[in-house]
This record gives sequence, C-alpha cells and structure tokens, in this order.
Amino acid sequence: MYSRWRRQMKSHIDGKVRQAVEWLYSAGVSAIKVGHPKNIAQENGNFNNVQVWTYGYLLKRIGEVAEEYGITVIYVDEAYTSSKCPLHGESCGRRIERGLFKCKKLNKVFNADLVACNILITLLGVRVMGQRPGPGLNLCGEM
Repeated sequence: MYSRWRRQMKSHIDGKVRQAVEWLYSAGVSAIKVGHPKNIAQENGNFNNVQVWTYGYLLKRIGEVAEEYGITVIYVDEAYTSSKCPLHGESCGRRIERGLFKCKKLNKVFNADLVACNILITLLGVRVMGQRPGPGLNLCGEM
C-alpha cells in the first residue's frame, strides 16, 4: 500500500515540477532560486512536512527538469530570512505567530513568507523576470 502511494506522490511531483519549469521556460526565465528548508523535519516536524512532502526529491526533480531546459538552479538557505522588517530592513520586529511577522516601529503585521521573499530578493539581487541567454540578448543585464 505504501509503495503504491509513494509512486503516486512521485508521479504527482514529477508532473507539477515539469509543468512549472515549462511555464518558467516559456516566460524567459534563465535561473531559478529555490529556498532550501534545512532541518524542517527536526523543527516542528509533523506528518505533513516530514512524511508527505519529500523536499529532497522535490529539489532533485527541480534541478533535473530545469537542466533539461537549460535553466540554472540556485539553492538558497532560508535561515533567518523572516527576521528583518521589509519596510525598514532592520530587525525591528519578530515573528509573533506561525506565519506572521510584526514590525514594532509601525505596529504592522506581515505574512512571514512574503517578508522572507522580500529579504531574499533584496539580498540576492533577484530579477523577477530575466531573459534566457541567446543571440542578441545580454547576460545578467550587462550592457
């Protein structure tokens, strides 16, 4: 029973990863930065994030399928990404609840995942939509 469920889960992950990478390729993305949730099984582990969602397999498939399309995959450490305020860029707030970040200066509450994305975008210099390298295209925005 477990092996059948496992095959179904892998098939579902394979299909969704391929669908996502094909969409990214058609949108002109040349690099994907993927957050790596280190030690998630050790911290607040439960059935849904330890047994059901296999991060290692998901990350492996993203790398394999992206390579088929010539897209570079960069794995990013997510540690401490939701600890700085997206408005100030300072550590003026903290996580008040699972999934929420509160800025103490402005007394505003933000979604912690969006705060983390904002920090990653500013720290890593991520372009939201880049162009694939090719004839006539400049690499990394260089002129």
